[in-house]
Amino acid sequence: MFRYYFIENSFNWEEGFIKEIENLENQFVLHLYFNPSAFSCLYCQSHKLHIKDYRDQKVFMGYWNFTPVYALIHKRRYICTCCHKTFYEETPGISRYQRRSDKVINNIIQSCAELMSFKTIARKNGVSVSTVIKYFDRITFKRPTHLPEVLSLDEFRGNAHGQRYQVALNNPETHEILDILPKRNAEEMLLYFCQFPREERMKVKFVVMDLSMLFRKVVRTMFPCATIIGDRFHIQRLVIWALERVRKTVQNLFHEKRIYFKRNKRILNKKGKTLTEGELVCLHEILQQSPKLQRAYALKEAFFKVFSMKDPTSVKIFLTQWLTLVKESGVEEFQSVLKTFKDWENEILEGLTQPFSNGFTEGINNKIKVLKRIAFGFKNFKRFRGRILLLSKVKLN
Repeated sequence: MFRYYFIENSFNWEEGFIKEIENLENQFVLHLYFNPSAFSCLYCQSHKLHIKDYRDQKVFMGYWNFTPVYALIHKRRYICTCCHKTFYEETPGISRYQRRSDKVINNIIQSCAELMSFKTIARKNGVSVSTVIKYFDRITFKRPTHLPEVLSLDEFRGNAHGQRYQVALNNPETHEILDILPKRNAEEMLLYFCQFPREERMKVKFVVMDLSMLFRKVVRTMFPCATIIGDRFHIQRLVIWALERVRKTVQNLFHEKRIYFKRNKRILNKKGKTLTEGELVCLHEILQQSPKLQRAYALKEAFFKVFSMKDPTSVKIFLTQWLTLVKESGVEEFQSVLKTFKDWENEILEGLTQPFSNGFTEGINNKIKVLKRIAFGFKNFKRFRGRILLLSKVKLN
């Protein structure tokens, strides 16, 4: 009937399938009758079929104005006269052995690609949490077969699989998550990369990472032809942390103004050219309290100039001059920066001159933190990995 056309069209059914809609107290029931669709045996492909009997099957179809909708399907069971096996005919929009429509199942899987917990997904789709997990576990994400020319490595705190940290492998050029490793240790990472042929690993030209000795050891072993790029965010963070150590040392000398230093630490860490007039007044008042803090702030501001340089030779000369200023400044808190810049000289130089960074990776880490907080954590690493990969493929591409 025409009044049922909209519902039939939403489920991709032919016109006339709905014979009646029963409006019960807390649900709608659609009485369906499909045309014969079985023309050959599912087992022997014979065309000699007979209808053996009928069966009414009740299937959950979703919600209509917050009211659950069920379909009562009048199904035929056939018997093959050749192999004598019986089977039910296929129903459009409903898979075999399912008590829910394909549309409901797809909605559940699509919801898993959003920042929601399994419990919220179950409540949204009118099913149990175990049902959501059952459908989600059917999704499999295989290990990538190819490695990109630019590879990004970074750790994040996942607290899954009995491990505090997991490792994310990304492609910073295409903004794609390649895989998630369950453990952050050299043995686990070496075993993982050994699964790729040597020819595939030789294709990797650049590896972007933070200044981690563990990552550098693995990269030099598995990707001997790759250039290691230190992430710019982690490079500038070394200088920011050194300035923070100076601020904490100075603020402890002023008991009455200690809270004033603490509240305005953001002004010290912010680039000077981006400060507002009010922030400049606060900065001037803070720096007047300590000559040592003035020298530390001047070193930080001088270092930020390197980000406007692109020529490797100019960057190298500038870093040499800046490190000389650090030595002559007499600020003890900056001495650890000298050692780090010496140990990671090539990687830092590449990080300041190459166009690649871990910006996309840090954004992914933030999404992972949100997902983990919403779901109150994941113990099962396979599900945790699946949620991350599904989230990236649906939302980020």
